[in-house]
Amino acid sequence: MKLSTLAGLTAAAALAAVPLTALAEDHDEAPALASAWMFAPKKGMGAEFEAAVKEHIAMRVDTGDSRAWQTYVPVVGKRMGVYTIRYCCFDWADQDAYLAESGDKGFGEHFNETVMPYVDHMQHYLERMDMENSSWPENSDDLKLFGVTSWIWEEDAGMEVDEVRKEFSQTAIEHGWGEENPWLWINRIGGKPTLMLVTPHTSYADMAPPEQSLFEFMVANTDMGAEEVGEMFETFGDGFESSDYTIWAHRPDLSLPLND
Repeated sequence: MKLSTLAGLTAAAALAAVPLTALAEDHDEAPALASAWMFAPKKGMGAEFEAAVKEHIAMRVDTGDSRAWQTYVPVVGKRMGVYTIRYCCFDWADQDAYLAESGDKGFGEHFNETVMPYVDHMQHYLERMDMENSSWPENSDDLKLFGVTSWIWEEDAGMEVDEVRKEFSQTAIEHGWGEENPWLWINRIGGKPTLMLVTPHTSYADMAPPEQSLFEFMVANTDMGAEEVGEMFETFGDGFESSDYTIWAHRPDLSLPLND
């Protein structure tokens, strides 16, 4: 990945999708896992799929689902027409309890009867948030769009790649860049080893690049010069075989009500 590309992504957008109110809590106490299901409807059955999801959501609300699942759709990128249904946040032990709840309340059976007839294929991932090296806004109620950059790790990527990620993240946090330019790091569990960077936005206008990029910010606020900062970003970029950028929009009409 070229330095100019990485610096632009890190500075302007680029972190798969969440109104994660819980992430504003203390980093040491907040659960760090999310569950994300991705669905591709059968060709020409998008409307039927959405109607079935709404029927299934109503069943979960009536039955009392303890998880407020949220739905997102891509509006920019190559995955158009898919839906991600996601819940955050929980711990590993919570997953055992939820699987028991799901079985007792018949969530899976109802989903298979109502939604699955319109599904072409699906995927399921767990995600681990790195809150220590992220800067998420305390108020996430107005967030509507989420820029997500996904990097596929090189097989021989060394530890120095993750170390420089943490270093430039901590610099941004400690010197206040993250207050106006929030982001979230996510490691995907399942499939190819993937690192994701999520940036939340209230509108398309909110996605305009900041006046000062992270690269420029680090040069101005640290003892490192442009060459040293550039080497950091180069080291990070060399740790990945490919990258992909998608903008996801939140769909409240296909989501369970958020908990108070």
